[in-house]
Parts: sequence; structure tokens; C-alpha cells
Amino acid sequence: MDINNNMLDKIVQWFNAPTNKELEQAIANWRNESKQNEEAFQQLLTVWQFSEKTKVLDQVPVQQSTDTFSLLLEENSLSRQKRTRIISWIRSAAAAAIISGVGYWAYTSQEVNYLEKNTLAAIDSVRLSDGSMIYVAANSSIKYPEKLKGGFRKVYLNKGEAFFKVAKDSSHPFIVQMHEASVKVLGTSFNINTEASSIVLSVKTGKVGFTPSKSSTQTILIKGSGLVFNKATGTISPFQTQNRNEEAWLTQQLVFEDAPLADVCKSLESHYNVKIIIKANVSDYKKLNVRFDNSSLTEVLEILEATYPITISKEGDSVIIKGIH
Repeated sequence: MDINNNMLDKIVQWFNAPTNKELEQAIANWRNESKQNEEAFQQLLTVWQFSEKTKVLDQVPVQQSTDTFSLLLEENSLSRQKRTRIISWIRSAAAAAIISGVGYWAYTSQEVNYLEKNTLAAIDSVRLSDGSMIYVAANSSIKYPEKLKGGFRKVYLNKGEAFFKVAKDSSHPFIVQMHEASVKVLGTSFNINTEASSIVLSVKTGKVGFTPSKSSTQTILIKGSGLVFNKATGTISPFQTQNRNEEAWLTQQLVFEDAPLADVCKSLESHYNVKIIIKANVSDYKKLNVRFDNSSLTEVLEILEATYPITISKEGDSVIIKGIH
């Protein structure tokens, strides 16, 4: 980790005041200068803010905080020289933060034992000690605490997709950490799909906050809304969840309400992992209102063919829909 003292000062100031746009821009410029700068920042950010051994304290003994922080740096294999310099910097920053009343990220002595759930072809589930449920899609991986301690509720979605039904606790937020972003809630249900190039978040109940790792800006989503986060560009595209059926992998239900044929086909493509091509001669037919329960793709296509003046055929791995005139 190679960060000069001036930049260290700016980073810790921003950690304590993430709404400071001037600091955010200065740090962003420095991070963009080189891959090494970005790696150094991410390593420090992980230790400082996202370690499962941290929580916010209003008052904290500076020496105790830096001593425990030193142990975390030991775990992250930093050189002794770098570690000594950062500890000295952390001590000064902590003292300044406490004096100014900003608050300080400190590390608790409580050990949290994390377990992993890796799925292959089947869906699995995990019940946390606070009553929260996590439903894990096939080919997915999560890390979760064997037992929640000190009111600290944090899990990791390493890859794939999962549906979260979070037990309400207004005093202790529930955090889902991913490589490129985090989701923070108090008590709600939502679905996250971490794809290769994007993160898709949809909210079924309650309110959810989404924050990219490289930004302090939080996007708030409510019931019936969602977003797509582009990992490469950092852009966020909002959407309404109606007719998207983001949770169909779990419920095996497809529900359409006044859905245009194009929206129906998009949902089918996602759920059945198939390519559907709608030919240009298909007009805007009447909107579909139907519910499919654990139906095969063949059964669904038969219903569509009986409902609309269309013909459906297969060409290779694709489904072709043409209008009848």
C-alpha cells in the first residue's frame, strides 16, 4: 500500500465526512491515476469500513482503536513500515474525529465466525440468528455470520443471485456487501442478481439503500422499484418491477399484469434462459394478464400462441415469434 501522507489525510477526512464533494473528487482523481492507487484505496477501505469486526462508536479510546486496527492490518499482510505509518495516521485522525464529534470507525473485540454457502444446480436457503432468511439461487455464493453479535448484521453476496427477507430491527441496519457495491436496509425483502457486467436490485417490500463502492451517493429504492448498476461505467438505471418477475427463480411463478408481449418475452428469456426473437410484423397486441405456476417453457408458449394471432417456432437455440396476417 503506497499512499503519501497528504492523500492519507484526505482519505480519512472523507471516511469521516463522505458527503464532502471536494474530498470525494480529489480522491477519485488520485484513484484514477493508476491501478496501484485504486488497489491501495480498496485495501484501506476494506480494513477501515467494511471489516466484519467494525461498528460505529460515538466515543472511543484512541489507543485502543489504533491497537485493534493494527491487528487488522497484520491480517492484511502489510509491511511493517507501511503499517507503522498508517497506524500513526489513524491515531491522529481518530483523535481529530472524536474531538470534532464526527464519530469514528472502531473495531470490536468480538469475533464473528463466518460460514459460506455455495450452490450448484439447486436452490438453497439460510436462516440467520435474527430470523432473517436468505434464499440462494443456483450457481451462487454467500458468506454469512454463524451468529450475529453486537447487533452487527452483515452478509456477503460473492456471486450469483439471492433473495433476502430481512427481520426488522430499526437499531441495527442489515448490510449486503458485494465487490462493487453494498445494500443497506432495516427490515424488508429484496432480490439481488450479481451478473458479470451488472448488479440488478429489485425491492419487494420496504425500503432499500444502494451504494456503489466507489461513491458515497446512496440511491433509495421503495417497494415495486429496482435498478441496474453497470459495473464498468458506474451508471444506475432505475426501473419498475411490475412484469419483470425477478423472483421467479425462487417462486417458480410468472405473473403478468397488463403486460405487452415484448415485456412478456423479456421475462421469459431471463427465466428460461432462452433467446426470443419477435419479428417486425408482430403488432402491439392486447396486453396479457396471466399467472404461470411452475410451468415449462413449452406450456407458456402454447398459451401465448392461443392468446395472440402469432406463430411460434424454434430455430436452433432461439424461439421465433411471427404475426399471422
